[in-house]
Amino acid sequence: MSLTPEAIKHLEKTVLLNDVNEELSKINTKANLLVVPGGFDISNLEANMPTRDSYRFAFATKSIKDFGEYCKEFDKEGAKCFVNSDYMRANTIFDLGTEEAPLHQRHNAKLQLDKTAAFKALLNINGEHLSQKDAANFVEDWADNIKVLCKAGKTMTVNQASKQLREITIEQIASMDSRVYDFGESMSTMERIEAKNQDVIPATIEFTCDPYHGLEDRAFMVRVSILTGGDKPKVSLRIVRLEAQEEDMAEEFKEILVETFVDSDLKTFIGEG
Repeated sequence: MSLTPEAIKHLEKTVLLNDVNEELSKINTKANLLVVPGGFDISNLEANMPTRDSYRFAFATKSIKDFGEYCKEFDKEGAKCFVNSDYMRANTIFDLGTEEAPLHQRHNAKLQLDKTAAFKALLNINGEHLSQKDAANFVEDWADNIKVLCKAGKTMTVNQASKQLREITIEQIASMDSRVYDFGESMSTMERIEAKNQDVIPATIEFTCDPYHGLEDRAFMVRVSILTGGDKPKVSLRIVRLEAQEEDMAEEFKEILVETFVDSDLKTFIGEG
C-alpha cells in the first residue's frame, strides 16, 4: 500500500516534533516547555504544574518598616533598591540578577511615602495670596505647629498673630518733593500705600512638622508679606528655600533605607528603577 503525500507530510512532522521535544528536554530551562502540533508553537505548561517556575510578586506599602523587613527577607545577589527623590518613593527589584546572569525582574517591592496632613496644609498655602481671614484661620488651625515672629524679631502668641492679621489696615501716604533752581523749579508728588503698624504684624512663621510619614520633624520658615495693591489687603505666605528642604528630605529618605539595609547586601541608589 502506497502512502499519500499528505500521510508522508504528517509522518515527517511527527518525527520532527519528537526530535524537537527531545532536544527541549535536554535544555536546562526553569519552565516546562512542550512543542505542540499546529505550526510548532511552544506552550508553557506552568499553569498545569503544582508550582510556578519562579517566584514573582509585586509588594507595595506605605510603611518604611514593612518595606525594609520585606526587602531583607527576599534579598539576593544582584538585588537593587532605587529611590526616586522627586516623588519620595522606592522600588526594589529582587530578581534583577547580574550582568553575567540577568534575571526576569518579576519580583519587586514598592514604597510610597505619604505627606502628612500638616505638610499638605503648608504646601497648599505656599505662594498663595490669602484673604486676612484665611491667613488668620491657617495660623489658628495649626497653632501647635507654629511659632510666629514679628518684624522686630519678637515672638508673638498665636492669638496675637491671628488678631493682627485680621485687623490689618491700609493707609495712603503722600509726600511732596519741591526743588528750586536758578532758572526754574520742579515739584513732584509721590504716594505710597502701606500697612499700618508693620512692626507688630507677623513677619515670619516657623512651621514645624514631620513632612512625610517616617521622616523626622523639621522646621520650615515661612515669610509673611502684606500685599496692598487691591481693594483689600492680601497676605502672601511663602516657604523659604523649599527646594533645598526637599533635597534634604530625599537624602534623609535614602539614609533611612541605607541604615535599614545595613546588615544586608542590598544596594541603594538615587534614581528610578
